Amino acid sequence: MKDMQSLNKEKAFFLAVNTGYHSGGEPDDRMIEFYGERSGPNIYCSIVGNVVIPNGYSTNNNCVYISSSDTWKKLVNRISSNGSIPGIQLSTTWEGYSGIKKFVASSENDFESYFDIVKDIEIHTLDEIFDRFKHGAELAIECGFKHIQIHAAHGYLLSLAIDSNFCNNHEYAILKLNEIIKEIQQKNIECSIRFSLKTGLQSIDRNRKKDILNLMSLDPDFFDVSFGFYNINKNMIYPTSNSMLNSRIKSCLELAKSFSDKKIIISGKSLHGDIADLPENVYLGICRDLIANPNYLNDKSKKCENCKVCHYHSRGEENLSCAQW
Repeated sequence: MKDMQSLNKEKAFFLAVNTGYHSGGEPDDRMIEFYGERSGPNIYCSIVGNVVIPNGYSTNNNCVYISSSDTWKKLVNRISSNGSIPGIQLSTTWEGYSGIKKFVASSENDFESYFDIVKDIEIHTLDEIFDRFKHGAELAIECGFKHIQIHAAHGYLLSLAIDSNFCNNHEYAILKLNEIIKEIQQKNIECSIRFSLKTGLQSIDRNRKKDILNLMSLDPDFFDVSFGFYNINKNMIYPTSNSMLNSRIKSCLELAKSFSDKKIIISGKSLHGDIADLPENVYLGICRDLIANPNYLNDKSKKCENCKVCHYHSRGEENLSCAQW
């Protein structure tokens, strides 16, 4: 297992988290302080999480929206001045979306609607959606962000649009996603894609090999590998058991081996598993341990204790909190 001293010399990401810290949909002082504490020379990139694109739809009522506001520039300056690349994750759901508060859906009725959201979506509608993502990326770059992550995971809109199991025009959606990647990179800005390697529906996951191949044929700077759909099984997104953690890391390493020319970010409390002999193309994404302890990369003694206090939406609260932090 790699020790913390050797890890500090590698590229580590503070992965995107939806804090709920906002004022009128813009970052507030709590958010600026939160990301300021979780940036520094040991963190390559600190990614501000689940930011809604222009005219997009949020995952809950406490999300922030990208704009040209000076508060975004203040947040960027706080992260960059501490020594990390300021990153932002852009996302949208759809009108009427509601994230469940339970961790596991009680029945298939909770996610049957997934199959109707984008199944017959028209080309011009996809154009409009991706234009909003482009606009969001432009605003983020104007504010100073140097890393743009497109959120195509967890059962949100893009994760459905690029998947043949949900969208008849998935190939066109992949082409549009590739356009955004190229446009961001042409501006000398890093780009990453977050996607779910598995959805949590066995009937779907058995038939996703071609979809994963299509996605991995793209060339963002990084692929941020996640698991699960929020409204099916949150435990796949936020694994706690050793068996789930080990299975997740194993799947990510297998993906990295199959696509050795792609940079892969693995996560899911990845420091707690066996990460010996990581391939050169694998990078570490850390979230909950850094929430619990902003100095975690230098002091591993204090870390996430799986108390689930940070899951504020599931607890009916408005913003992030942590029993350790």
